[in-house]
Amino acid sequence: MKFRWRGAALAACGFAWTMGATTTSTHAQAYPYPYMMNGVLRGVEHKGRDVSLSIHFHDPERDQVLLVAPSKVPSAFAGLVEPSWQQPCEFEPGNQVRVSELAGEAVTVQYRAAPPERLESRGTPGPEPWQLCYVRLYFDLDQAQTGYAIGLSSSVVVHYAKPLHLWIRGSAGKSLTSYGDPAHMEQAAARFGQPRLAASAREVAAFLAKSSTAAILVKTLPVHYPERDHPIGGGWEQFVITVYDDHDGGKPARRLDFSAQESP
Repeated sequence: MKFRWRGAALAACGFAWTMGATTTSTHAQAYPYPYMMNGVLRGVEHKGRDVSLSIHFHDPERDQVLLVAPSKVPSAFAGLVEPSWQQPCEFEPGNQVRVSELAGEAVTVQYRAAPPERLESRGTPGPEPWQLCYVRLYFDLDQAQTGYAIGLSSSVVVHYAKPLHLWIRGSAGKSLTSYGDPAHMEQAAARFGQPRLAASAREVAAFLAKSSTAAILVKTLPVHYPERDHPIGGGWEQFVITVYDDHDGGKPARRLDFSAQESP
């Protein structure tokens, strides 16, 4: 019997994961840093807009139930932050799943319907047949270890054809760190497929120098590193597309906008 996880049931801008385990300590407590976890799906239960995934993880050897429910994105950003991307996900017990989380919140959810095919002794293997169901797109830098979670989302979204943006909330000093060296970001734009964004690096750097303590919301595009060059853990760089002032619940005011220079 197949279980279908429809995007309509997960229409919010993110998901909070509440985890219950058969062990005495939760996975989030034992492993404070986010990373990809592989497991086997044991069951799916729908409760309104919530979805419970019962997963047996390979490492560590234990079972957990993950409750997926809409998370909170500030209401002032509702008209700006794009919904977290999801596509219909068809699950059945025995499917392999790959999930990542940060302090109880989902970062990515992938699955594959069948074990990988046996590779021939010669030839180059193709990409793993993982289907992406959900990727978190909104991040608040006040949460610990958010940089690692941004790296996890970035590593997933850059390898899918549909362009996706990440939305990052925090001080300009934290959100725009890469632009402290505008020459580096100019080179990155030219090298990694966004040459028209090179012209914006100096303007972002000037904004950072004048407003490092300002609270902002930034629409970003993860740098599309080749597989061999991507960062490990945190520190995944982002091209700035749009910068908004964050007025503590008031309507954000646009400060910088380079969306016209973004390459499709």
